[in-house]
Amino acid sequence: MAEALPLARSQGYYAALRADYAARRALLSSGLRSLGAQVHEPQGTYFLTAQHPTWTAEGLVESGAVAVIPGEAFYVTSPPPAGLLRFAFCKSRAELEQALERLARLSNF
Repeated sequence: MAEALPLARSQGYYAALRADYAARRALLSSGLRSLGAQVHEPQGTYFLTAQHPTWTAEGLVESGAVAVIPGEAFYVTSPPPAGLLRFAFCKSRAELEQALERLARLSNF
């Protein structure tokens, strides 16, 4: 590991990984915005949070659209913002596109 980490850096692995995640984040966030969601983009993780007026975590899972993490999972002492959903973009581009297609059908856009 001590030799592999600097080697990966010198060969551009981390720069490419960062660019790939940025592209997937942009794909998901722009797709969610086009469906009427308010998106909160992260700076250092592969999750983003979004709010949509008609989506709930339970509703998305039950409809077979997309599995998300409800915002309540991150609020212990205070109530979360209504409708807050956590989406992962550490998926393939094809999986993200499929998720957006499912959400679009669900939203009738």
